[in-house]
Amino acid sequence: MQKKKFKVTPLERAWILYDVGNSAFVLMIATLVPIFFNALAEAGGVSKVNYLAYWGYASSVVTVITAVLGPILGTLADTKNFKKPIFMLCLFVGVLGCCAMGAARTWLPFLVVFIVAKIGFSGSLVFYDSMLGDVTTPERMDMVSSRGYAWGYIGSCIPFGVCLVLVLAYESIGISMEAAMELLGKVKEYADIAEVGTPFLMEYGMEAVRRIHAGFPGLSVLCDGKIMDAGGYEAELAFRAGADYVTVLAVTDDRTILDVAAAANKYGKKTVADMICVENLKERSRQLEELGVDVIAVHTGVDQQAAGRTPLQDLKELRSAVTCAQIAVAGGIRLNTLDAYLEYEPEIIIVGGGIVHAEDPAGETKKLAEKIRERKR
Repeated sequence: MQKKKFKVTPLERAWILYDVGNSAFVLMIATLVPIFFNALAEAGGVSKVNYLAYWGYASSVVTVITAVLGPILGTLADTKNFKKPIFMLCLFVGVLGCCAMGAARTWLPFLVVFIVAKIGFSGSLVFYDSMLGDVTTPERMDMVSSRGYAWGYIGSCIPFGVCLVLVLAYESIGISMEAAMELLGKVKEYADIAEVGTPFLMEYGMEAVRRIHAGFPGLSVLCDGKIMDAGGYEAELAFRAGADYVTVLAVTDDRTILDVAAAANKYGKKTVADMICVENLKERSRQLEELGVDVIAVHTGVDQQAAGRTPLQDLKELRSAVTCAQIAVAGGIRLNTLDAYLEYEPEIIIVGGGIVHAEDPAGETKKLAEKIRERKR
């Protein structure tokens, strides 16, 4: 005799799908969310010991509150006309809490939102479990429940897998704000300036400058806006956000550069002229000094680096021409090539990929800083 295939009803399917969602929440809370909180906590200056303690406190608060609310909610779950409204309330508290966790920019608000979201989630489960008797019949209950468990485990792996790819491969898709803050937390002892690069600025806007300025008061912030027009207006946006340096392209109009320099003087900050694509370095550097630029930056862009060009020759030429402005150099500099650049005594050395892509960014930054300081003695 052939066994009849078990088919779920629409109500049973809805109950099973909810298990997919709550199982995904449990898996994320147990695995990746603590890593995200760790990044926020480290960026906020919280030690690893305290981070673990705070996470434990938050989990304990959730447990205690859930234990107190559990019997009350269980009673309401058995009361006519109370089950669905309170279930929906708990559901929306959990959903909104999850969304708010993604929007939290510092560790303490994140922890508070996590507590609220977890309480909402735990409360919804009281009603969810009690609804099994409402969506199916006693003889089908075991089959529906087992399908809920099965699809819950399967479905929870999908968002986990997606997030795991983002965590492990973030460098290939661009560094995130949280990853940048975590990285700065590791290297801040050895660096003097944090550069908000142009791609990062395009992704996160002036919020990147504001967060780095607020999170790392010991670091100066360079906003690499590469200003080409509306110099005064764009420079003021950066300075008001907390930038200490702002870049303007040296190939732009002199009026634009004058306006950027005026904004820098107004806020007591500095103007950096980026020499990328400038043909006559010596002549233009003298003009820039007359325009009031504080720093002249030799810059070999990523596309030029791919073609095998380095900023070394340009740095040598610029060193012989600049009289009063500081010189900065950027473009593919690594620890093993640093000595060649130090020969020409640039005041600012900008290292990006050499730190970000290093196996030990903090250790690499320390070695770079030690070599630079040793050379300046």
